[in-house]
Amino acid sequence: MARADVEARQREVKEELERYKVDRQPLIDEIKERVDRLGPLGAASANDRIANARLATYAEGVFLEGTHNADDKAPINFLERGIRAARSVCHIVDSNRTSLGTGFLVAPGLLITNNHVIPDSDTAEGGEAVFQFELDADENPLRPRRFRLEPRRLFATSPKGKLDFTFVGLAAVGEGGALLEAQGWLPLDERPNKILEGQPIVIIQHPNGQMKTLCLFDSVVVLRDKDPDLPYILYTTDTDEGASGSPAFNRFWQVVGLHHASITTGQLHQGRPVVLNRGIRISSIFGALRAGPVDNVLEGPTSHIEAILKALTDPSIQRSGRPVASALEPVPALSVVSSGASTDLVSEGTRRSGTVIRRKPDNHFDDRGGFQPMFLSETPDAAPDLGHPLCVPLPKLPAWLMVDAARLKNRQEIELKYQHFSIVVSASRSLAILTACNVDGSRMYKLSRKDRDPDDFLEPGVMPEAAADVWFYDPRLAEQCQLGPELYDSTSFDYGHLVRRLDPVWGPDDRTPRIANDDTFCMTNCSPQETRFHRTRRDGDGNWSALEDVILNEANLKNRKFVILTGPVLDPRDTTILGVTIPTAFWKIAAYEEQGALRAHGFMLWQTEEVRELDERFEGMIDLSDAKKPVKIREIARVSGLDFGPLFDADVRR
Repeated sequence: MARADVEARQREVKEELERYKVDRQPLIDEIKERVDRLGPLGAASANDRIANARLATYAEGVFLEGTHNADDKAPINFLERGIRAARSVCHIVDSNRTSLGTGFLVAPGLLITNNHVIPDSDTAEGGEAVFQFELDADENPLRPRRFRLEPRRLFATSPKGKLDFTFVGLAAVGEGGALLEAQGWLPLDERPNKILEGQPIVIIQHPNGQMKTLCLFDSVVVLRDKDPDLPYILYTTDTDEGASGSPAFNRFWQVVGLHHASITTGQLHQGRPVVLNRGIRISSIFGALRAGPVDNVLEGPTSHIEAILKALTDPSIQRSGRPVASALEPVPALSVVSSGASTDLVSEGTRRSGTVIRRKPDNHFDDRGGFQPMFLSETPDAAPDLGHPLCVPLPKLPAWLMVDAARLKNRQEIELKYQHFSIVVSASRSLAILTACNVDGSRMYKLSRKDRDPDDFLEPGVMPEAAADVWFYDPRLAEQCQLGPELYDSTSFDYGHLVRRLDPVWGPDDRTPRIANDDTFCMTNCSPQETRFHRTRRDGDGNWSALEDVILNEANLKNRKFVILTGPVLDPRDTTILGVTIPTAFWKIAAYEEQGALRAHGFMLWQTEEVRELDERFEGMIDLSDAKKPVKIREIARVSGLDFGPLFDADVRR
């Protein structure tokens, strides 16, 4: 699911497409009748047929001649070119790694997407282009490669009511030292007639923010609008929300359009709804760039627009107009293989370079107040009063869990206090047993993952040299009680925040939220969450991040105060991967005040299938038919062993 403002803009574009379809339906029907009767070449004008043929390479021309222009055949290098093209397509996310849409490289360091995905440079600031968010041939997830958007270097956009495109610069070096050069690019050719009505069209996309997919089967162009004020191509293919900004290709992998909208037609084909899609013609994008800045048509610094046009028309960039590969090859899949009872890494060459976990000074957390049980009351900093109707104490551990709770060095305490939250850790599992966080929506700060220094604030849009996801060991706890980076760096498990990064990022001044932001990057707050469970799963009950977003948005938009309790279900039957016993379920409780009374909601999400797939070399597909989100808090207590005290009676589902 894309961010709410992106979805709102998508709806506006869809509504306009509905009106456009009604207006153009007679022409679509007329062309379809001609194509059905005469074929794509016979239905086209002589000039268009000649122009289309001239755009083919010699080898492509020989192939078409030998197959009599058949649309159900392709040279075998179609597959290799498609893989090359896919490398240049990315998932675009904002500074909080919320999905925005799809984009693709059109030159080294230059990305294109839709205006309704990135409407302005402010939206682009802090955003990332994520490449290789996909599966390999063995259904192993590749390691995503992240690159920062650079709108200050290059940015130009045409509003969604016009051509609905945005160009934005992209950093040459990404997270972990990854080189953007390895992704190649997709040259843009401004000449028309690269595709004709009735010919096949191919889309590479990240639908609904999910892993990369290919729309290939039963996809054809139904209209090339010749009206200069309506520079569109229409085609049938199975795109979804989040496909906005995808490249549309002809059979030889030339980019013929920038996908930006789709609607259902109300018709069925082989039992499925027919989806009508619209793309922006590449020739019209070049026309806007050549005309330069014009209010409400093309916006951006003149120097940026000129630099973009120069890059796109550079012969060394355009080449043959087909996907350009780099001499560099992207890093292979993150995968584990099983041989008998042992589990080994595929090879040293496939391993992610080791993540460095840094260390804080011993006294770094001495002034942290931690979780406040009276937070929902009128005296949030008061000592806990268990008789108060709004008091939410830390969950009580049963004796068997208390024995396993990791003690602070030289103390018998088990509560690790941070800025606005606390954590209790399992010594045997090296993972949190529970976390408890205070969230104040009226004083929230929207800080990027990198804005973590309380004494050196980032100016808006400024990105520091250091990596965003530098993590730390907590010096108050023995490091053997804190899971290290080996599992995360060798598999598709994310460094999953238990206390959501933005939940404690609030306060009365500019320093406090940044302290909280940095505190969330302690390894005590990290738990292995498989990528699909953590961020990308869309079927069934969705993903963990989406659930967290609902709670945070409720707090932020309505200026609410929440107490958020979170933790993994530490079941002794959990699967062990690379020596680490992986939680297969996570719980979350959101408590709040309503008309003077305490209310609470409980949730659980499972990653059972994702963990099983990792354990079995990712064999099979995800099946979430048994997963559930809303649950009774007593059910969470049953599987976690924790006593949630007053939250049992406050449960809205009791």
